[in-house]
Amino acid sequence: MCGDIRPQIMGKEYNTMDPEELARFIANDGANKCRLPAEKAAQIAAEIILEELADGIDGLK
Repeated sequence: MCGDIRPQIMGKEYNTMDPEELARFIANDGANKCRLPAEKAAQIAAEIILEELADGIDGLK
């Protein structure tokens, strides 16, 4: 999945199986950039869950 998202985030594809490409990927902050979609998805999911829990608690009053 990261291979599908990586070009959109990084602006190019990296062959991380190639040691030179991997070094460029890391030098261009690839490890941090690639985790952004998963972090954002987790944040959105947590917000939805917390809203649902709050609505459920408010509904008990």
